Amino acid sequence: MKIFFKKSLILFSIYTLLSASAWAQTVFSADEVEKSENDGRLHVGLVITTPPRSYYENSDPNQPLTGYEPDILNEIAKRIGKEIVYYDVAWAGLFTGLLAQKWDVAASNIFINEDRLKMMDFSEPHFDTGMGVLVEVNSSIKSLKDLKNKTLGVDIGSGAEVWLRENMDRFGPYKIQSYNGTPDVFLDVQTGRLDGGVSDLSIIDWYIESHKSRLKRGTTLGEFYNVGFAFRKGSPIIEDVTKAIREMKKDGTIGEIYFKYHGVYPEENNSAYILYDQGQK
Repeated sequence: MKIFFKKSLILFSIYTLLSASAWAQTVFSADEVEKSENDGRLHVGLVITTPPRSYYENSDPNQPLTGYEPDILNEIAKRIGKEIVYYDVAWAGLFTGLLAQKWDVAASNIFINEDRLKMMDFSEPHFDTGMGVLVEVNSSIKSLKDLKNKTLGVDIGSGAEVWLRENMDRFGPYKIQSYNGTPDVFLDVQTGRLDGGVSDLSIIDWYIESHKSRLKRGTTLGEFYNVGFAFRKGSPIIEDVTKAIREMKKDGTIGEIYFKYHGVYPEENNSAYILYDQGQK
């Protein structure tokens, strides 16, 4: 094991102790806010979906919100000295709510791309991931050319949906079925209503671990993306959030949080560890 990961194992016990007492957090539905208040709290719009990213324990909204991204955001809130407030939103309304000042931060495995950079500012990336296709174990989908004439499910408004529409001429035709949530996409793959479900690889690979007899990763969609938190242009809090993210990279906290939910550490060349020059994504 490399020295870096030996150090990470030591830090893991420290992180476990620090996270034993949950940081104060509140979760509201998106309908319960008209405009985020300037009350000194960190207001976050978040798509609460499925493990490992963000979910309620035992799928019960009365239980604590947990997952990879909430743990990162809770730790950021600690480090910048703010109470955190979450708004449970659908992906389709995540960015419109941010721009309408319903929350100050948007989070949900958001890929940083050129189109989004035109509308919003982003924190330093905290992870890198790609997209793939969840399929049944006997599926014929093994490469992108196999998508032709298939029915594919996707979370509406997501980067995966955009990719499918932009690449229809190249790899289609195929039918795109849009859903209001990744869990429903995966369920319909299991029941045979879909030939495949397109989502980010971290969620697909986590889901396969508990469904190995029935499901597998069919193919990836190629390009990997930086993942970060989105803000309105010129947001006054982005600097503090990015500073906290950089500190968490340096001390190994982000890598430990990823390990907690995925059982493996990110690769060393992942944005979970990389420190970017100012302005670079």
